[in-house]
Amino acid sequence: MEQTLEQTVSIVIPTSGGSTGSAGGALANTGAPLILITGLALLLVVVAIAILVFTKRRPAYRHALAIHGRRTLMFMLAFGIVAGTGNVSVLAAPMLSVGANQTNLQISVPQGSGTATATTTVTVNTANSTGYSLAAELKETEPGIGISLSGGNVSAATALTVGAAPLGVKQTAAATAGDATDITLTFTIDGTVTAGTKQLKLAYKATDNIVPVVINQATCRSGDPTSGCQVDMDAAMIPVAYTGSVAGAQWSKADTTTPGGWYDYSAKQWANAVTVSGASLASYQAAPAGTVISEADVLAYYAYIPRYEYQVCRPNASDLVTGIAAAGCPSSTTTPYDFNIRFQKPNQTTAYNGTTIGGWATHPAFTFGTTDLAGIWVGKYETSSPDTINSTVAAAAAVTNGTVRIKPNQNGLNFQNIATQFATVQSFTNPTSPNFQGLSNTTTDTRMARDADWGAATYLATSTYGKGAASSVYINNCGDTSTWTNLNKRTGWSGATAGAINTDDCVPGTNDSGAYYTAVGQQASTTGNPTGLYDMSGGNWEYTLGNLNHQQSSYGDYDGFGSEANFPSSKYLDIYPNPPFTGTYYTNNNLCTWATCGGRALHETKTVQSVASYDQSWGSDLSYFVSADDPWFVRGGISSYGSYAGLFATVFSNGSAFGGVGFRAVQSRM
Repeated sequence: MEQTLEQTVSIVIPTSGGSTGSAGGALANTGAPLILITGLALLLVVVAIAILVFTKRRPAYRHALAIHGRRTLMFMLAFGIVAGTGNVSVLAAPMLSVGANQTNLQISVPQGSGTATATTTVTVNTANSTGYSLAAELKETEPGIGISLSGGNVSAATALTVGAAPLGVKQTAAATAGDATDITLTFTIDGTVTAGTKQLKLAYKATDNIVPVVINQATCRSGDPTSGCQVDMDAAMIPVAYTGSVAGAQWSKADTTTPGGWYDYSAKQWANAVTVSGASLASYQAAPAGTVISEADVLAYYAYIPRYEYQVCRPNASDLVTGIAAAGCPSSTTTPYDFNIRFQKPNQTTAYNGTTIGGWATHPAFTFGTTDLAGIWVGKYETSSPDTINSTVAAAAAVTNGTVRIKPNQNGLNFQNIATQFATVQSFTNPTSPNFQGLSNTTTDTRMARDADWGAATYLATSTYGKGAASSVYINNCGDTSTWTNLNKRTGWSGATAGAINTDDCVPGTNDSGAYYTAVGQQASTTGNPTGLYDMSGGNWEYTLGNLNHQQSSYGDYDGFGSEANFPSSKYLDIYPNPPFTGTYYTNNNLCTWATCGGRALHETKTVQSVASYDQSWGSDLSYFVSADDPWFVRGGISSYGSYAGLFATVFSNGSAFGGVGFRAVQSRM
């Protein structure tokens, strides 16, 4: 908050004959009657006191000040008289008059050039616990008249010139009501000044000190200046909040300014946003908060994983899984526990030595090449289509026809090899693609999830900001097992438990008991409510861009890239080099270090010291690692896997186009 008050200084230059006017020329050197000066001084002192009493007796004025709050700075200029001393013929004694608005000074120079002084008191009438700064600036001047200022923290008279930076007069750490600053103005008037009334204008500006905002790393909430996170979003995305119920879904444009109106991670309310059709984008951008989003307009739903650091309780696979208690860490990592998480801004990075049990590390998902990300937008559902995807031909047709979506109640997009999946997700920023989502190809990068991205989402889910370790994410068990071609028949669907057996009874409109918005359906979310991620357990398997040794399968080009030379650039990949990964699809788990596997829901989420079987991830989830024959990671499980599916399930693949293997989209700002 700041307030500026202008002050006009009128200097009256008489003619050589003693009267005020435009004629005359140089000033005469005749002096002035002292009794006249003294009388005028006394008169003006009386006037100044009267004005002060009048102000104090007007409670309405004080009430108006109170309405504007403690931080509103109101000014009152009180003026007095400083009589000239010394040789009267050289020092012109100023005559001051106080205008009704107390912002005008009038100085009369009877005869002769010289100097004149006047004092002004600037008063802040409202208490201010944070303090303020006071500055003065010369706005207008007259030829032949110089002005300097002292007072406050300015001990020596300092010249003011038009166009110069404001002169800092006073700086306070706090202020009580009636905090006054006495300012002395000194005018130098040379013999070239012609007769008449000359006006100079000054401005005084008081500015509240900026109150340091204390960032709370435990808070990630919209509209809260203390929030420890930062949400970075493409201009084509519409922030949304869930406004439906367990009886029916509805999303509306979010209120981003009211605290918690869009997201509040402490309340397990994650930030959500949608991309919409080009025909509706401008309308939604201009629409007020609360506007209902038509499902027909939505191309994709995304949920946000804010940048965070987490406490590393098992740095390396060689570390014991029991007896490792450290401050904030459990004594055993054999069962799921809530990850300790603290939110960060993009300029915050916590370096980690890779060995300290209980040390903190910025999660590696928030580094993309050389860019430190504020967070990542993750496809809320598996990449999908309203079309039935039961072959590579059907998958190709969905891409060609522009029916690729990220929405609930659709068929998971499978039957694509990794190269095709990568090309599909990158088309979301391509204006010539039929699957263009309006996202900027200069500021936004769309990609398949890396292992680190998958880990960042699952660790947040397994924390106080998500569903937590004590409550497993329910499986999406909706899949066609009769043909084994459409194993995610309905995105966002939930079985009745975390390990529910596969069902075909999940057709939209026929059986909606497990729809994402229902009481059962919300249990398949990473938050236990509609704002989280779905299909992270079951549905289709999901390819991630995690690869052994930057190689294709030893059996050939199954992933569709043609050769390793055509792989995406390194920022898109999590690579597990050989060495050290020289073991099998079990024992490679045991070679993980934090540097090679940290944050990726691999060795940190195992139930045993050394993996030797297929079901030794948390929750009895599958625990395979990549190998030379099958160098690509696959995550999450499929609809028919029951308890073997889950957030921590990992298997391997050669990268082929399979029924039952899809992918998840991720966005980040470049």
